[in-house]
Amino acid sequence: MATFCLTPRYIFYFIVAAIALFFSSTSHAQNDDVNFRKFYLRAGLAMPQGHFKNAFDNNIATTDNFSKSGGLGAKSGFVFDIGSYIYMHPDPIADGIKIGLDFTFMSLTYNQLNWETDLTGSKTAPTFLTLSSKLGPLVSYNFADIAIVDVYFKVAPTFLFASETTYVRNNSDGVEMLPEDIGFGVKWNTGITFHYGVGSFTVCYDAGRVKKTVYRPNGFTMMETEEQLLLNMVQVKIGLQL
Repeated sequence: MATFCLTPRYIFYFIVAAIALFFSSTSHAQNDDVNFRKFYLRAGLAMPQGHFKNAFDNNIATTDNFSKSGGLGAKSGFVFDIGSYIYMHPDPIADGIKIGLDFTFMSLTYNQLNWETDLTGSKTAPTFLTLSSKLGPLVSYNFADIAIVDVYFKVAPTFLFASETTYVRNNSDGVEMLPEDIGFGVKWNTGITFHYGVGSFTVCYDAGRVKKTVYRPNGFTMMETEEQLLLNMVQVKIGLQL
């Protein structure tokens, strides 16, 4: 069966489509309150959970690290978001509060991995790239002048792309194989954004599992299994709120 191969061309198409949607929305919509700016572009760091707890453990199989403990064995990477707020009412309620939805049209993350690929300890540097959309409730509070704080919780259908077929270490049976295919799962994202005028600063936690094909040793053959990879990340972003 043919598999989809992620190339820079497809990534470019995804980004162009999201930016086109963004500017189409901004050109046809008006802000009811200039303080409550709706449309955003954000970029920043994507830091895997292993930076904070459950660090990658070389004493267990590679896939057991990220399917059980969430130790991804990845460097800090990058995240890019483009999206919009959809407020449910034109005027603030309860002294400066607006309630609505936070819709991220596109969220793209990139992280380089550093795994031992066999029992001799040789290294490779494959990459994981995720592409998702996110939607969920939002509460915005205009607490001073043009300063606003937003709190949100979003559900995030997520696609996971591996840059190459990778053979990773398995302590008991040799190696396991992660093919160059597409994984999928529904993650969640929660965080807080401060914006003053057009500038914004966001801290959020992006968490959940993505199903990915893994081939494990089975005697002299490889057995296909489905692993639930735990892809938890802390993201820190700066951006424009338009």
